[in-house]
Amino acid sequence: QVAKMKGQPVQGYGTYSERFHAFPNGSLSVCPMQPGDAGQYTAEVFDHAGAGLGHQKMQLEFNFSGNKTAPVQEVTGIVGGSVFLPLAAMDWNDWVQIMWKKDSLLVAELNYSQLESNEGKSYRSQILSNGTLRLDLLQESDCGRYSVEVRDRNGRIIYQRMIDVKVEQKTMASTVNPHLMLFTIVGVHVAVFIVVLGSLIWHFGKCKHRTGSMTNLSFRHVTLGRSGYNEDHEECGEGDMTNPYQGEYSSCPRMVLGPGG
Repeated sequence: QVAKMKGQPVQGYGTYSERFHAFPNGSLSVCPMQPGDAGQYTAEVFDHAGAGLGHQKMQLEFNFSGNKTAPVQEVTGIVGGSVFLPLAAMDWNDWVQIMWKKDSLLVAELNYSQLESNEGKSYRSQILSNGTLRLDLLQESDCGRYSVEVRDRNGRIIYQRMIDVKVEQKTMASTVNPHLMLFTIVGVHVAVFIVVLGSLIWHFGKCKHRTGSMTNLSFRHVTLGRSGYNEDHEECGEGDMTNPYQGEYSSCPRMVLGPGG
């Protein structure tokens, strides 16, 4: 048993009491580490009644050479853009050389001499003062795994890291202004509404004009009888009921001929 926490008090056991520290949230820190600290650690959680709530196992490894290797990270960029491949924060006094490679080919290098740094820079790659690699004007050929090595004054590797870089094409949606798209949609709807409204106004106006012209039509009514020539005006569809020769076969306009005429 390394440490035990019940409530707020934290109790360490044996040689671990001075180097191991447990936090209120259950985390455990070890400082300074010793070779014998490597191994599997188990964290067990119990409730107030002593019933087990769960446990978690962790494997602690110690690197005797001092070479620190960070887990592989993935970075995604866009064609024509830039990406940054970062380094973990370390003591700069121990660094003398930083080399970034892609598939064993050197991309950029930063050398330190008398604690003075010179940024390694090329056309599209640049190592910043904190060791981060910047890639500009990305191309599809830039995809791949990048690795970095940090060496001390004796040429010994003290830090390593690998980063997978992916380069994607620009999407059309990212280049379209959403405000411009909204204005375009609204403008199209307004134009369609104006065209439909104009068509309806023209259609109803034409129908009204035709109806008014038909109701004002009149025809000349000529009647020839014994009394001679009789001429009057009669509205279409309305017969002269005083005419003795007007019958069911009469229509407007018409000409009626009497006997002898």
